[in-house]
Amino acid sequence: MTTAPGPPEPFGFFKGSQPPVPPPQAPVLPEVAGHPRASVLRIDHRKRAPLRVLMGYARPHRLVLFATLLLVLASSGAGLMQPLVAQQVLTSLSGGGDVKGPVILLGALVVAGAGLTGLQSWWQQRTSERVVRRVRQELVFRLIRLRVPELDRRPPGDLIARVTSDSTLLQNAATEGLVMIANGLLSIVGAGVLMGIVHLPLLGVTVGVLVAVGLVMGGVLPRIRKAVARAQESIGAVGSALDRTLGAARTVKANGAEDRETEVADDAIDGAYKAGLVGAKYVALVKILSGVSIQAAFLAVLGVGGALVASGDLETPELIAFLLYVFYLASPIGSLVGGLGMLQQGLGAVGRIEQIKRMAVEADVDELPQDHMPRHPASPGANGRVNGAPDGHVNGFAGGGADEDAGIRGNPASTMQLKVIGARAGGVRRPPTIEFRDVRFGYPGRGTALKGISCTIPGGTQTALVGLSGAGKTTMFALLQRFYDPTAGQIIIDGVDIESMRRAEVRRRIAYVEQDSPVMAGTLEDNLTYSATNASQADIAEALRVTRLDTLIDRLPDGLRTEVGNRGVSLSGGERQRLAIARALLRKPEVLLLDEATAQLDARNEQALREAVDQAARRCTVILIAHRLSTVTHVDQIVVMEHGEIRALGSHEELVKADPLYRELAASQMLVGEEGAAGAAPGAAAGAEPGGPAGGGGMPAGPGTGRPAGGRGGTPAGTPDGGGRRPPQGRGPAPSAGPLPQRPVASPGGPPGR
Repeated sequence: MTTAPGPPEPFGFFKGSQPPVPPPQAPVLPEVAGHPRASVLRIDHRKRAPLRVLMGYARPHRLVLFATLLLVLASSGAGLMQPLVAQQVLTSLSGGGDVKGPVILLGALVVAGAGLTGLQSWWQQRTSERVVRRVRQELVFRLIRLRVPELDRRPPGDLIARVTSDSTLLQNAATEGLVMIANGLLSIVGAGVLMGIVHLPLLGVTVGVLVAVGLVMGGVLPRIRKAVARAQESIGAVGSALDRTLGAARTVKANGAEDRETEVADDAIDGAYKAGLVGAKYVALVKILSGVSIQAAFLAVLGVGGALVASGDLETPELIAFLLYVFYLASPIGSLVGGLGMLQQGLGAVGRIEQIKRMAVEADVDELPQDHMPRHPASPGANGRVNGAPDGHVNGFAGGGADEDAGIRGNPASTMQLKVIGARAGGVRRPPTIEFRDVRFGYPGRGTALKGISCTIPGGTQTALVGLSGAGKTTMFALLQRFYDPTAGQIIIDGVDIESMRRAEVRRRIAYVEQDSPVMAGTLEDNLTYSATNASQADIAEALRVTRLDTLIDRLPDGLRTEVGNRGVSLSGGERQRLAIARALLRKPEVLLLDEATAQLDARNEQALREAVDQAARRCTVILIAHRLSTVTHVDQIVVMEHGEIRALGSHEELVKADPLYRELAASQMLVGEEGAAGAAPGAAAGAEPGGPAGGGGMPAGPGTGRPAGGRGGTPAGTPDGGGRRPPQGRGPAPSAGPLPQRPVASPGGPPGR
């Protein structure tokens, strides 16, 4: 009995690159409820009153705030007793009595009041710092997990300002502001009671003056909130302007645009300045009204009280005690007004912070606790496949079926064996097959980027996506990483729709080397082990060797501990690309995505990286985006894209003969001569004849190509299922070469073209 040969054993770094696979689990939907910080990740669409939101931040600290308030009241009580004791001292002095006891009591009240105030201030500041820490942690936790579309719509500088500046205003309002308001109110009430005991008519005069001023102040305070909200928006604009400029500092300097960028930042700063002045104007007006209220109350009491003393209806010590209470009111009134001002400022910041809570987040990028994970793996049904999994799949992983190579398909026994081996061959997962099924996607406000993409990328092969800029190649990578989700269609990895998988699982299986190869600030080692923190020194050394970074490390005095600077500014473009590729290889992924990953490499390093990727392809599925066709002529299949559609699929040789766009791209890069390009045209045209013999050309019909069946010529040799597939190079018998058809996009009657 013929059995399917296993994949060739890799060597060096790639040996045993896949860790043992745990028992397969049923797909886990991205449920927020199972997350240990579900309350932070929950998207809150409610529009709650800002004051209620503010109180919610203070609620976890209510016991400490209550104890702080008790200290404030004790301190205020000590202050309230001082005028009464002072009255007793004056009475004793005028009557010739002993003043020793009252003086000692007065001194004790002063010391006690100062000590209680200091302790209250410490508790209050500590609670304030705890509140702002919690707010910032929640904001950072959410911001890092915001969905990519949300991040695309907002400048980073504004989001950063919400964490740094807005949270400080909320901090002051949620702790100090609330305590100041409570302290002011209670102290005013206590002083009013004692003032009523001293002389009730004078209390009525004082209350009348304060109420009149308070009505005016009530019309000013809400404007502080609006002014602060506008000021915080302006501060966010300043952060955005600086982020734009400093993030492209070299571009700014190279183009001599310092003055232009300074003007942009100055405009944002002027906006913040003007908005801040408006808020400062209202705050100053409130303070003026606060001072006027005390002075007006003092003058009113002095005038009325003086008349009462002159008429004999009020004793002089009583008037002095009452005036001391009026002066005492300056502190609680100032506390009340200051607290209300802080509250309005905090309410202005709450709205911007609450906006972040209404932004969509990726709640499925963190590991769930074990008690929230599925307890039982899916069990196979009577037909040998997992319930809910497509035919030809075992436990959700690809194994056989219609997508197997022609050399294996003819032997049912060997196909069944591959179903088992493919899923868990020796405890190592088989490289996954990826399918795009009529995938459509469009960026908001930018039209359609993908228009019904359908193709199959066999596991353990290398596939290249080529085409003109804007064809949709990078968008396919973004969908594979679930940065975005398709608006229609499905992306299948080993028979499982990735939208039914947690993003953490999808991204754990896929390594992505981005087009600009971003490098994080930190050391070389930090970047290399960014997603493989437990990598062994042997694996690190091998990753450096295959990417030829070992010679760079040897030249550096600090080796892997060398700082690379912000965004890797101390590295060349090629070094950043090699570092990004080494980081991806060190992850030992099942799928490797390379987006123009060798564009900045010299020929020598490019060849070395190609060999490394070829080795990686033995244990993972590799998809490359390339504009330099010389880097992908050796791959198993090439997908030619144009305007968000697949126009052709095949090997380099087949596409040169069959597809005008690919042939033009190859000729422009001197990969084919003019004679070869011209000689390919007749064959391509002949192969396009409807109803031609099998293998005579024409785009293969069937779901693997995204073309309707029967639209063009017969099925190419070597692909009896019509799926547009050919055995990977070096993995089976080569098919008879027949030209693939092209999708003509010229006007009717004109020659095929782009």
